Amino acid sequence: MLRIGVDIGGTFTDVFLYDEESGKIRVGKTPTTPPRFVDGVISALVKAEADLSKAGRYIGHGSTIFDNAVIERKIPRVALVTTKGFRDLLEVGRWWRGELYDLQWDKPAQVRPLVRRSDIFVVDERVAFDGKVISPLNEPQARSVAKEIKSRGYESVAIFFVNSYANPEHELKMASLISQENPSVLTTTSTSLVQTIRELPRLYTAVFNACVISAVRTYLTTLTEELKKRGFRGELLVFQSNGGTMRAALAATKPVLIAVSGVAAGVVAARELGAILGIGNTISFDMGGTTVKACLISNGQLPVTSEYQFEWDMPIGVPMVDMVELGAGGGSIARLDEGKMLRVGPRSAGSAPGPACYQRGGVEPTVTDANLILGRLNPSGLLGGELKLNVESARAAVAKKIAQPLDLNLEDAALGIIRIANTNMTQACRTVSVARGFDPRDFYMVAFGGAGPMHCVDIAGDLQVKGIIVPPDPGVFSALGMCTADFYHDFVQTFVADATKVDLEKLNEAVSKLESLASEELDRDEAQPRERRITRFLKMKYLGEPVAKGLEIEIGSGRIDRGKISTARREFDKVHSGRYGFSVPDEPVLLVELRVRGVKKIARVRFRSWREKSPSSAEARTGERRVYFDPKGYLDARVYAREKLNPGNVVTGPAIIEELTSTCVIPPKFTAKVDRFRNLVIKTRQRR
Repeated sequence: MLRIGVDIGGTFTDVFLYDEESGKIRVGKTPTTPPRFVDGVISALVKAEADLSKAGRYIGHGSTIFDNAVIERKIPRVALVTTKGFRDLLEVGRWWRGELYDLQWDKPAQVRPLVRRSDIFVVDERVAFDGKVISPLNEPQARSVAKEIKSRGYESVAIFFVNSYANPEHELKMASLISQENPSVLTTTSTSLVQTIRELPRLYTAVFNACVISAVRTYLTTLTEELKKRGFRGELLVFQSNGGTMRAALAATKPVLIAVSGVAAGVVAARELGAILGIGNTISFDMGGTTVKACLISNGQLPVTSEYQFEWDMPIGVPMVDMVELGAGGGSIARLDEGKMLRVGPRSAGSAPGPACYQRGGVEPTVTDANLILGRLNPSGLLGGELKLNVESARAAVAKKIAQPLDLNLEDAALGIIRIANTNMTQACRTVSVARGFDPRDFYMVAFGGAGPMHCVDIAGDLQVKGIIVPPDPGVFSALGMCTADFYHDFVQTFVADATKVDLEKLNEAVSKLESLASEELDRDEAQPRERRITRFLKMKYLGEPVAKGLEIEIGSGRIDRGKISTARREFDKVHSGRYGFSVPDEPVLLVELRVRGVKKIARVRFRSWREKSPSSAEARTGERRVYFDPKGYLDARVYAREKLNPGNVVTGPAIIEELTSTCVIPPKFTAKVDRFRNLVIKTRQRR
């Protein structure tokens, strides 16, 4: 049986194939094909020689294409129905300021509400924080709004009423009235996705879902049909942003759950690799063509956040893997700002037109162009020579837009692009480690993505991590994560109470209801008893702290009693001290949220272990070329074909290791050893 993972990125579409019987792995990588993304998926499957008739029960799939559609505002007109008096909540937001003391500061110009004010409708209704109805839904007014929505031809509607998390009756009634008036319209109620306080995350979650639901349904239907035409008889699974998978049918109704899903898959793969190597502490570093993603995994546990900042002051309120993402990929465009300061990203050339060296119409200099100029990339091309690179086009773009305006030579301009990109990415890694109370010197870095292995050594050197692990086929590593992920179903509910005075009957009743919802989804997944697992979490905070600073503490199975609450309190103090640098054991603690996760475990991917051989890597050497290394300048670097490197081989820098999906740069004073799983383990010579 074949296990297949598919990952659509902003620049490339990746496929990972794992044969469960032989343990063999095949990969495919092709440029992403907007707007017909299905074509790129099929092309990558063909390149990987995937016989879909031999595929197992599932194909795992993730992408960032719908995130990009929201970012670029390539979304249909969506209607929003909300409580009277809250029409401008999307525009007002939280009034977060980027610069606290800059009186001239304004929020970024590109950040604009997902719904125009003229598309926002209000109705009279009001529910109190405890669920009591203060003012009933004005049904004649609601029916009038439903008719207006039909007459304007909206295909999707978001419904958000204040305090509906405590009582969803009015939202459900409004959805029913809209469906009665126009059965074809797609409605999203905020409480169908989020049942917690904090109105802005709940609002944006519903609006985001409404903005992409039509496109996601169409895409998943088309992809399923294309896979069936090619012999696939199993079920398409869609990767979630919380690190698990779910059925495509469920993703079609709750597409907000797959936001940044392709990003999270790489983190899951990094955790899996760490578990195989017996390493619990890793920093996942994923640099692709459009963005870079960093995530810290401590003791083998994925960090989870209940609020993800999708854009400036645009919080999404569903459980997601907690990571930092910024626009610093291989396709990130270098430019000069108004003060002639060199900037890199966040705008990307993507796959079309792509970097200047692709010769597909791109004229802006990118990180990829800078790497090519400095000799890091093979001028013969990427993807085994299939994607040709033109050095002169790269030189012309960097010279015209960067070098000449700054009166720099070409190498210094290219090196400046790399340095700034590396500085930005180092800061992202510090944000997930140092800024959260973790010492990166206690961690290994797992570097992947098409561009990750080219930049990881410089970044890891600044962080002083224990070492760097570059897995085989790093350019499709995220697709591997989709082959190893379990089914996840998260259910979250607000529950505010003093930890020492909480009503245990109400607490256990609330947890039991969430457990029932999780069990129902696991039943739909056909999870067997041995495959099931349900975990419970209490979100706690000190009295006076904002809810956003709350920390989740896992609580064991069985009835929750005072003893379990006390144990959770002690663990909270410990975690709070590690995360924020202090704890106050005598300060009152509040429970603010409950989260229950239902899990269906799947069989792990079994990586083949090889016997280590001689340290000599001479047989894998394919040549030599001049490569610019900071600060030494041009050096003669040995070039190696990674597929010819054997376990036990050692490569000493300066060197370049090339493979189908990526290129790894080994600077002077660093060595790379091939371990028994064919990973490259990179360290300084002093730390070998």
